Amino acid sequence: MGLLIYSMLVSVDGYVSRSDRSFDWADPDDETLAFITERMHGVGTYLYGRRYYETMTNWANLRTVPGLKPLDYEFSDLWNATPKWVYTKTLAAASTDKTTLIRDFNPEAIRELKASSDKHVTVEGTQIAELCFDAELIDGVSIYQVPISTGGGVPFMPADAQIDLDLKDVHRFASGIVNLRYDVRY
Repeated sequence: MGLLIYSMLVSVDGYVSRSDRSFDWADPDDETLAFITERMHGVGTYLYGRRYYETMTNWANLRTVPGLKPLDYEFSDLWNATPKWVYTKTLAAASTDKTTLIRDFNPEAIRELKASSDKHVTVEGTQIAELCFDAELIDGVSIYQVPISTGGGVPFMPADAQIDLDLKDVHRFASGIVNLRYDVRY
């Protein structure tokens, strides 16, 4: 059985992007990207909201871009090889392979996915994560805390919700980014 892990890059003041949805500050260095890429080997499916999916599609065609680092190609290859469920009411078609567009949130479908998977499932995107928290689907949280304060924006955790977490691991990177891994207590 796979676990559902909520994972994103987050500012020290708890935001995944600024109010204008920009997150140019959230570009991981090579050490952090290598760590994230290693963890991707254990992921069997990504759950995305439309906005985050559209951001991630930049990884879809990296093999056509010459001169990038081998790590960028490895991340791209893993991302392209992994199935993606995209929750959207507005996208007419997926722009990447192995992508299923889902119109309505169905917690039972995610429970079945977790139960049938031998790998983890990740949720990336704040709105879909909030729905997953509300349905008590998320088993763990993996925060890549970036040493910057954005002063506001889109919060990582749902507003008006108390979510109890148990710290399981801390990994520090030379860049100042810190990975905090938690189990969720319901």
